[in-house]
Amino acid sequence: AAREWYARVKSRPSFRPLLSDRVRGLSPVSHYADLDF
Repeated sequence: AAREWYARVKSRPSFRPLLSDRVRGLSPVSHYADLDF
């Protein structure tokens, strides 16, 4: 249930700018910006 909810939220256009945010010194996991994880 949580995975489906997160996939829907992650694919919303308003959420996409958040996927481009980065924390200095930390690399995101490879699937971080993948909308179809």
